[in-house]
Amino acid sequence: MFELCGMKKSALFLLAVLSLKVNASFEDARELYLSGDKAGSFLLFEEASQRGDANAQFFLGWIHLLGATPSGAKDYYKAALWLEKASKQGVPEAQYWLAKMYIEGLGVERSYTEAAHLMKLSADQKYTDAQAEYGLLLAHGRGVSRDQALAIEYWLPAAASGNLDAQFSLGLAYDEAMGTKRDYKQALKWYAKAAEQGDAQAQVNLAIMYQQGNGVIQDYSRAAGLYLEAAESGLADAQYSIGLYYHQGRAFARDDVMAHMWLNIASANGQSVASEAREIIEGEMTRQEILLAQRLARQCVENNYKNCGEGK
Repeated sequence: MFELCGMKKSALFLLAVLSLKVNASFEDARELYLSGDKAGSFLLFEEASQRGDANAQFFLGWIHLLGATPSGAKDYYKAALWLEKASKQGVPEAQYWLAKMYIEGLGVERSYTEAAHLMKLSADQKYTDAQAEYGLLLAHGRGVSRDQALAIEYWLPAAASGNLDAQFSLGLAYDEAMGTKRDYKQALKWYAKAAEQGDAQAQVNLAIMYQQGNGVIQDYSRAAGLYLEAAESGLADAQYSIGLYYHQGRAFARDDVMAHMWLNIASANGQSVASEAREIIEGEMTRQEILLAQRLARQCVENNYKNCGEGK
């Protein structure tokens, strides 16, 4: 989870860190790093860190965490060491990343209590990723007393700043009445913002709202479009739903070949009841239609779920 979720923005985050306006020692190391001299810059970062430069300590810990060192090796122990030093000097990014390490048990013994403490320190400095994450810790009672209402207070500013995870969490809180009264209008608003950023689960949850007419006029066409977006992202539940839409003739003309194709893909991706639905549909299909659907499913997977069923 840490590798998939925590590291995916590392390149952009690196550029942000390197654009910090700090003292000359850090700037010298930064300029050297940007010039391509990782080995030389690494030595300067170490020197600045040893002298107590908080930004250098954070960056040194962070590159050990990501394996952006000259050798390319990750060293979680050294990452934790330098991130802790920077955290104690109040660097919110360091507090956030060290908290993530405590959650995953990387270089330190796993501790939700320590993670929650550090995440709160970072969140209270208005670091949006930490606000989103600390809200989750509060909502689930991990390392801190469960308080879903307080979680919402942390998610709101992060979501308003564009944090996708906070937007989805807010949508879910309002949708499921977690820590607040059920409010479909607010759920719709925040799911939509997360969906616009490409979050597949938000797209599915928003599709369900359109399908059921919760807080919005019931609209199968809009639901189908959202399911399809999420299906093309590889989400098995969305692939199952779009398969059912084709079979039931919702938003599309009924097409059991397309239905079979999507249900076959959903089943292969672990959707628990898709295979049963596929077998039921097969009873209404010819052998040639089944073979065509299977071929289209293979092509769809090969094309990473894009343009599926074209040329049918």
